Amino acid sequence: MTADAALARDKAKAGADARGGREPDLAGEMDHIGRAARAAAAQLALANPGTKTLALEAAAAAIRHRHEEIRAANAKDMAAAREKALSPALLDRLALDERRIEAMAQGLEAIARLPDPIGRTLAEWQRPNGLQIARVSVPLGVIGIIYESRPNVTADAGGLCLKSGNAVILRGGSESFHSSAAIHACLILMSENVRAVGPCHENLSGSLEDKASSIARQVRIPPVPDDLPRLSAERRHGPDAVADARVHDPVSLG
Repeated sequence: MTADAALARDKAKAGADARGGREPDLAGEMDHIGRAARAAAAQLALANPGTKTLALEAAAAAIRHRHEEIRAANAKDMAAAREKALSPALLDRLALDERRIEAMAQGLEAIARLPDPIGRTLAEWQRPNGLQIARVSVPLGVIGIIYESRPNVTADAGGLCLKSGNAVILRGGSESFHSSAAIHACLILMSENVRAVGPCHENLSGSLEDKASSIARQVRIPPVPDDLPRLSAERRHGPDAVADARVHDPVSLG
């Protein structure tokens, strides 16, 4: 399904609800997304490194193949942003040209070449009674990412989460909705082409606060704090999104 088709479907559903005197079922939608993400996380945690590499390479190829669709979607966002008189700096963040689209594809290929972070022995020791204990890196499960109107983050975040064996729910800025949806469609195509991975990404629009809260309840994670640190370049290029298998509290990536 193309980004425009998905958007048209969502608008039609919302219109039908309005005509029928019903409010859109936001809670039901978020419950569905949360449950799907948890199911995908269980499947993705078992994906072997070769399968994840193939999926990332397929996503890079899809972005290159669909570069015209991505540019067309970005043109819609840019036109709407100019109507809102956004600043030149924000417009620059939002803009996608051929160079930036190619950089997204190359970024996914770079992630594919990284060593797999899952299953590494981080520490190992022996108890006095002879019991051997090991601390092994494992996926976190479901990650929710809220980011600004910089659509290329859709590919970066999706790729890093896939490499680290995590399902991800992406929520970009409203100004970049069409662009992010077009990029997200490439990630979905990646999942369809590599069947062993399965659908492991969801892309959101609409009320940030309501959806973030509902997702948190459904996947049983703490509410997303308002003062989250920005995703630095060092973190983007080092997908050690792992947790100590013995720790059951939320794990900070530092």
